[in-house]
Amino acid sequence: MNQVSLVGRLAQEPEIFYSKEGKAVAKYRLAVPKMNKKEADFIQCVSFGKTAETIGNYVTKGQQIGVTGRIDTGKYTTREGQTRYYTQVIVPTFTFGAKPQTSSHSTPISEEIPF
Repeated sequence: MNQVSLVGRLAQEPEIFYSKEGKAVAKYRLAVPKMNKKEADFIQCVSFGKTAETIGNYVTKGQQIGVTGRIDTGKYTTREGQTRYYTQVIVPTFTFGAKPQTSSHSTPISEEIPF
């Protein structure tokens, strides 16, 4: 069975484009922490259709998401004739996680609430 579940943060803004058939495609890298939590694996992910559109519209760099999908491997030949190999996760479903913190400065409650 080829199934993988990962939880991590987007390492960059998702790249959204459309196929010749008009189907949305989202490519993004997910930074998944290793057991020591000081290092991460960067996993290339791809989503299609409505999932790709949702990721493109609502997920940003640094946001945590959980993905479920399958590992896909393959190869292609560059214009220079070199063979390149790739590994990626095809993600049909995901869940939203924590959004990135926008500021490290926190305002005391007494300044936020006027009473």
